[in-house]
Amino acid sequence: MRRPSPLAVGQQAMWLLNQLHPDSSAYTILNATRVRSELDLPVLARALAHLLVRHDWLASTFDEVHGQPCRFPLDPQMIRLDVRDVGPVTEQELYAQVRALARRQFALATEAPFRISLLRRTPADTALVLTFHHIVADATSQALVLRDLLDGYARLLADPTSAPEVPRSGYAEYVQAEQALLASPRGARMARYWRQLRTGAETATLPTDRPRPRLSARSGASCLIGLPPAAGSGVRRAAERLDVTPFALLLGVFQVLVHCYTGRQAQVLACNASNRTSPATRELVGYLVNPLLVRFEIGTTSTFTEVIRLAQRQILTGLANIGYPTMLDNGHPGMQAPNLAFTLIAVDRLRPHLPFAPSGGVLGPEVSYRGLRLTKIDLPHMEGQFDLNAEVRLDGDQLSVVFRYDVELFDHATVARFGTSFARLLGTALADLDARVGRVSLLDHAELQQLATFGSRLPTAAAAPTLTGYPAGAGPSRAAYTGVLAAIGQTPLVRLHHLWPQSGHRVFAKLEQANPGGSIKDRSAASMLLGAIERGEVVSGRSVVIESSSGNLAIGLAQICRYHGIRFICVVDAKTTAHNLAILHAYGAEIEVITEPDADTGEYLPVRLRRIRELVASTPDAFCPNQYANPLNPAAHAQTMAEIIEALDGEPDYLFLATSTTGTLRGCASYLRSQGLRTTVVAVDAVGSVLFGQPPRRRLLPGHGASIRPPLLQPEAASRIVHVDDRECVLGCRRLMHAEAILAGASSGAVVAAADRLVAELAPDSTVVLLLADGGDRYLDTVYSDDWVQRQFGDLGGAWLLPPAGLALQTT
Repeated sequence: MRRPSPLAVGQQAMWLLNQLHPDSSAYTILNATRVRSELDLPVLARALAHLLVRHDWLASTFDEVHGQPCRFPLDPQMIRLDVRDVGPVTEQELYAQVRALARRQFALATEAPFRISLLRRTPADTALVLTFHHIVADATSQALVLRDLLDGYARLLADPTSAPEVPRSGYAEYVQAEQALLASPRGARMARYWRQLRTGAETATLPTDRPRPRLSARSGASCLIGLPPAAGSGVRRAAERLDVTPFALLLGVFQVLVHCYTGRQAQVLACNASNRTSPATRELVGYLVNPLLVRFEIGTTSTFTEVIRLAQRQILTGLANIGYPTMLDNGHPGMQAPNLAFTLIAVDRLRPHLPFAPSGGVLGPEVSYRGLRLTKIDLPHMEGQFDLNAEVRLDGDQLSVVFRYDVELFDHATVARFGTSFARLLGTALADLDARVGRVSLLDHAELQQLATFGSRLPTAAAAPTLTGYPAGAGPSRAAYTGVLAAIGQTPLVRLHHLWPQSGHRVFAKLEQANPGGSIKDRSAASMLLGAIERGEVVSGRSVVIESSSGNLAIGLAQICRYHGIRFICVVDAKTTAHNLAILHAYGAEIEVITEPDADTGEYLPVRLRRIRELVASTPDAFCPNQYANPLNPAAHAQTMAEIIEALDGEPDYLFLATSTTGTLRGCASYLRSQGLRTTVVAVDAVGSVLFGQPPRRRLLPGHGASIRPPLLQPEAASRIVHVDDRECVLGCRRLMHAEAILAGASSGAVVAAADRLVAELAPDSTVVLLLADGGDRYLDTVYSDDWVQRQFGDLGGAWLLPPAGLALQTT
């Protein structure tokens, strides 16, 4: 019989977060290792079985009993090696498959919270991928599991009769000990310590790029900041001089930086600290972390030394009280859950010691362990748990920082700027530990000159610059952009007075043609590519960006690649307009045109995607953004939706938008759900598109609909679906031009046509937003050419001059 057992407090929090965010991978831990030795798969399977005896909570499911989350033991045989022979895929394709494994959610009630996968290029070249839900593991646990798996494998190779190691105590005993502590006078004293520490202090919170949603989607990304080669040794020497730990020194610098950006006095942030405080727990796999809360108060006369030494005292006192789960007090008056976290990984203390990749890379240096050639695959994971989590990696003299952040709150460029400020501030501290933090500038000479143009006094640590890069009170409208790519987004929302006269509705158009590349796809291109450039995954002069597009995304990518000096190959098809091809040529893109459709479907897209795979496989240092599956595509449109809500000073009742990759649909709908808003999202698809179950049919106009169902598709994101044919697209474009003098693209015409069709069904006095994806200048030879329209549809007889049928009935 599967008897339920109670959970630790931290596990209960993980269960609740999983219930609130079942689609989030923020709490999935990834440990990926490249093995360049041939593995004996039957022996590895036995090593896995031994591992599950030693760490039995990996074989679990979780569910509620009488409203209380509990653990149920699972037959260990249910956890098997997932062996996938992926063949001679490129490095990028291999890493993409590893990332896909890390993004898979765990159904905790029905499956184990631990998976082990082997992605085999050849028998002697394998990616060993371990993924855990945080409910059964932490940073130390994933290293222990890899070590014990490899140790067991080596032991079984040497002695096939060896038995599994059985621990003296397990995670159940840890849970019992925590329960006993909470019921004891010692636990009460710990609780009083933490509550007193939080009294009168604010939860440290950075200014954000976008309003905070009512309910976070726990969607994140990462930004890696490399530090100078000697930074690690400099930190160690400075810590020895102050008689503090390297962690305390780095935490003190981070606190100064947070103070600079907030200007607040008494603040609290979290340090995720291991609760392995006894010999029995040091080798234990499970959730054994508690947020160690650190309070800091920095004045204008404070020095780095004073801040760092206070941080050291806070850490030592906090560790003496770490057994008390501080999340128990979250939600009490004045005790908000932490928004910022700071952690340190001492990489050289882990076994096997697998160094992280050099800055900008994915593969770490190769090491030998138990006769195996191993390399760390350093890919992002656990993103979006906090507003911002700074993970410092210290490995000998090597020092780097990964900033994991919530994409609903911050842009990548904002976090990169914050990370650069941390690196600069650390250098300043190491140069003069006795310097007053109030006199330290966070900006370099060029930034100081830029800010001087605003007439503001030059900001120092005491004169907190804003996180977005503008001084307080100054926004983009008052400053020149720092480059053309900075102009992406913040497109105008305009009131339409003539489209539905006398309807009683407030109708607005979001003009995405105002982006510098001319379409909404600039947002997706920037989201998918700029972060890769800043992380060093895409490098000027070496990398080659390869993507399939009917036009607009290609133009967005071509502009970014031209700006950064990166080679770009674009695969288009015969439906791509001559105007778009000319733009791509002007940007210097290399263009491949698919002229023959797929034999089975009659569509070009399957052929384009096959050609992309061929190019990526044959091109060194290729990078494919993969707009049809990349979650950064929809992530870009949280900002799109936020701009609409901000401009309206509230939510629209209806949002009409066109679909192709479905990134816009998914991103806008996700943002609305996260805010608890009830906007009706109308997805406008093409007749002949297979996105929402219609049979395929030939379509004339590009950029609207799709001949495949992309991985990004979430049909439930749409409140309603409307299918529009090519003729209606033309009529919608021309009606918009005639009524509002807006020259819009084909998919925008589809949006207008769909809205016209539903106008009679809309609730009275509604606020309606039409998301217009691009401009009509790229359709002058088709949609706006009378000759082309005559050839395709015959004489339309000025049908676009007539009001919508439903509106005509309402107003007669």
